[in-house]
Amino acid sequence: MPNLSKNEYLELLIPLLRNNPAFTDLSNEEIYHLADAAEFRSLEQGARLIEQGDRGDEFFVVLSGQLRALDMRYDPPHLLNYHDTGHIIGTRALLHGEPRAATVEVVIEAQVAVYDRQDWEWLIHRQSRIEAYFEDIEREFEQRSLMDFPGRQWDEVVVASTKRHVLVLIARLSFPLSLLIIPILLLIAFELLGVDILSATPGNQLFEILAVLPFLALAVMLIVYDYVDWSNDDFILTTKRFIHIERKLLYGEQRDEAPLTRIQDVSLAYPGFLDRFDYHDLRIKTAGAGVILINGITKAERMQNLIFQEKELAMARVRAANMASIRHQLAQQLKWQDALTGETILAIAEEEGSVSPPIKQRRLSRPLNYLWPRLEQIEADNTTITWRKHYWVLFRAVSLPFVGLLLTSYACLASVVGWIPFGAVAGPLTTALLLVLTLACAVWYLWRYDGWRRDIYQVTETRVVDVTSSPFGLSGELRNEGSLEDIQNITYNIPGFFSRLLNMGSVIIETAGTGQTFNFKQVFNPSMVQQEIFNRMVHVQQKEREQRRDENTRDLMRMFTEYQSLLEKATTKGLVKLDQPENTKPKT
Repeated sequence: MPNLSKNEYLELLIPLLRNNPAFTDLSNEEIYHLADAAEFRSLEQGARLIEQGDRGDEFFVVLSGQLRALDMRYDPPHLLNYHDTGHIIGTRALLHGEPRAATVEVVIEAQVAVYDRQDWEWLIHRQSRIEAYFEDIEREFEQRSLMDFPGRQWDEVVVASTKRHVLVLIARLSFPLSLLIIPILLLIAFELLGVDILSATPGNQLFEILAVLPFLALAVMLIVYDYVDWSNDDFILTTKRFIHIERKLLYGEQRDEAPLTRIQDVSLAYPGFLDRFDYHDLRIKTAGAGVILINGITKAERMQNLIFQEKELAMARVRAANMASIRHQLAQQLKWQDALTGETILAIAEEEGSVSPPIKQRRLSRPLNYLWPRLEQIEADNTTITWRKHYWVLFRAVSLPFVGLLLTSYACLASVVGWIPFGAVAGPLTTALLLVLTLACAVWYLWRYDGWRRDIYQVTETRVVDVTSSPFGLSGELRNEGSLEDIQNITYNIPGFFSRLLNMGSVIIETAGTGQTFNFKQVFNPSMVQQEIFNRMVHVQQKEREQRRDENTRDLMRMFTEYQSLLEKATTKGLVKLDQPENTKPKT
């Protein structure tokens, strides 16, 4: 990182101070005084600016680069926020007199302006509202770090979220509201027909109430349904991805998401004059995964700008991680590791996904393991996960043969001991026939059970697998496999109220190239299955990018080595003359 002069640092700092809302009331002289009071630091990637638990006597203005705040009380640490150019950090400890609440480390090599407690007190004395402003900023950062959603990963933070526009709700309410008009139309029709139901007799009043009440009750139920259905959808932008969770009350749930690094374009559609009411459609085009279209949301323009902004920050983190890796490999090749002493490569500069070790399951003997119907099974390699269809699918498949097995077993036993309905010991022929029926029902049960058990979905370290097999493999099996590297999109769908009640749905996996689609049907907890595959997908694809980067770096180093070798040969033969520094005597 180049060392800048103080004037160069001030050229970076003064515009940031002038444009910061906290300092809009300061005069130019006060801005220059504040800038001149700063000390400046240049920080390499991986360096720590703040340690959690330390005494806080300084605050900082980020001049360039990116930093991240981590809560180190967890394993892995919880990401609280990213900070980039213009952010002011470290004020919480000064506001409340508390130890540092988080560790702040450098993600992209950064330059910061440093202020001490004396500078802070000078600011508070000049403008009392500055303290309230930073209170609001710290509260906003805290709220962002606490915002949660299904499938949130430890290394991401919610940047923004929005809901559907109230006009969508109004449009949906048109039908239930129209139901309230029907009783009025009926009363008008009775009046035109000469039927007097509006007299004050008790019977007519009861008739009037009975005529109106069903329409009113139905309208209220539909209004409540439409409101809940309108309010429960989520549109979430994090520091890693954009997520759309569509929940249909009584009908199920569907989820679409796109990593920021794969988003190609975000556009707004203006449906007529509705843009005057902040009503827009958002269209997100992703690399290979098609288009995510969102109708009728608020704050769409802000969301569009934030997606582009967060995408650039995410791409910058990827580039910084790549460059740091190249720098360390070159230093190792040239044996200049001492030049990078103290500099570390962050393990997760932009870790889009991570794979947690599966929870080890108790291993049973092979016969018991076969008879134990598991929906999720960790294979012996402790990396492959196998999913089977929901227990409801198993129940539907085996319920009839199971009932038959119970009835024939009881009848066989009753024929031997003389229970009802026989009343006495039955003959050997009857018992033999019932025994054959019992065995037939047992085979029927095992046939259905084995068919359910062999119909599996798997994810390994590198592939997704869909196996459709006949019972006991007698008619063979169909095995479809796809590489995690080729996956473009993963969504899940819970199709109805009953499926939602059972937490049962489908996970749809779209792949590139062949356009093959995997459909993991009727699995338990489809959101968990989707997240597991998604994490493995982005983890593998990230490793593939890193591998390509390292290959390019090795090619570069080979070229550099060849250049050095050629330079030495040319120098030996006098084709190239290297300037030699003059000998100087050491200072005494």
